[in-house]
Amino acid sequence: MRSGLHRDGTTGQDKGDDLKELPGSAYPLTAATPCQIVQVVNTTGGRNQRAGLAAMGIMPGSGLKVCCNLGGPIIVEVKGSRLSLGRGMASKVLVESKGDAGPCECPEDEVCPEGRECKE
Repeated sequence: MRSGLHRDGTTGQDKGDDLKELPGSAYPLTAATPCQIVQVVNTTGGRNQRAGLAAMGIMPGSGLKVCCNLGGPIIVEVKGSRLSLGRGMASKVLVESKGDAGPCECPEDEVCPEGRECKE
């Protein structure tokens, strides 16, 4: 008879428990605003998902610039490259704010979602 425990000793029923141990300033990447600089605090999810994020350069301690977060995929800049993350995967990336990136780099035909003056 199986005990119902996973290899890590959990039952798998307390899916939000790993979020309880984070510092109070951490929040999901989906809550970050455009033009914001954030630092990754933790990545949750399965082993393969964490490995995929790490392969893209998104791991605890790495810095990200949020380029677009308008309800669809989130576009972030990591080490000079722009990546698009679906909202499900982005919700597994926990970050804390490290400041503002300054003027947005919005396309010329779009209005900056934050109402800031965009670079020309």
